[in-house]
Amino acid sequence: MIVITVSSCPPSLRGDLSKWLFEVQTGVYVGNPGKRVREMLWERVKATIKSGRAVLVYSARCEQGFEIQTYHTTSYPKNFDGLQLMFHPEIKLEVISEEIPKVKVPVLSQDKLQEQAKKAFPRESVFPDSFVVLDFETTGLDPEKDGITEIGAIKVIDCKPKEEFSSLIRTDRVLSAEASKLTGITNEMLKEFGLDEKTALEKLKEFCDDLPVVCHNAKFDLKFLQSACIRYGVSYWTPRVIDTLQLSRKYIKGIPNYRLQTLLAHFDIENEQQHRALPDCKLTLIMLEKLKEIAAK
Repeated sequence: MIVITVSSCPPSLRGDLSKWLFEVQTGVYVGNPGKRVREMLWERVKATIKSGRAVLVYSARCEQGFEIQTYHTTSYPKNFDGLQLMFHPEIKLEVISEEIPKVKVPVLSQDKLQEQAKKAFPRESVFPDSFVVLDFETTGLDPEKDGITEIGAIKVIDCKPKEEFSSLIRTDRVLSAEASKLTGITNEMLKEFGLDEKTALEKLKEFCDDLPVVCHNAKFDLKFLQSACIRYGVSYWTPRVIDTLQLSRKYIKGIPNYRLQTLLAHFDIENEQQHRALPDCKLTLIMLEKLKEIAAK
């Protein structure tokens, strides 16, 4: 007995799976083929899906009676005292302090999970002299379903902005009218001027060059970065992360919320263009300098 679940299943793969298995609902296939067919189908799944995720469960002679395999997903089976349980890692950021600045970010590949799951950083100032400010615009809020539409980044070396990176991204996700209205980005703009997502991610990785990354609400951006790297086969790097949202909560009190726009208004900083990646990077850089001034008092 085997069960295969596939999201974003291509028609050709659906046809192959249906020859051997019964599709009990969209993307869920059940059957009882032999080992050779099972292995053939699983290899076919891994070779065919692009942005989708897949899970295989099959009968086995073990204590719980089945084995689990996953592909293109951060979730994976983990052995606990002879039982396989599904592990669902999430990005968890710690507020970086002057005493022990560090961040915990889950590793994408299973074989490197144990090696990098608890990445720690040496003692250094929470406000480094060299770093990259990063911001994404996206088609929505769900990194598993939505895509990146724009990347913005500013490289700061020895406290001085040195270089900028900005690119629209072609994505197979359709930009909603609401998202288009919010950012001014249209599907036509992405199609005509955008880089393909894999190329953009590789260029961004090269641009960051192992420098610390500064974001406002870093958990959002890193989840999209992680998901996109998985989807397009780009090796994910684990940067040190400085989150101006978390630092604002530490240093600023008495404001209704910690959205970037609220913080800018608190400091009487004008912002004419909202919700574009590179302008938001520049505003985040300003916020970082304000926080640095407060921390120095």
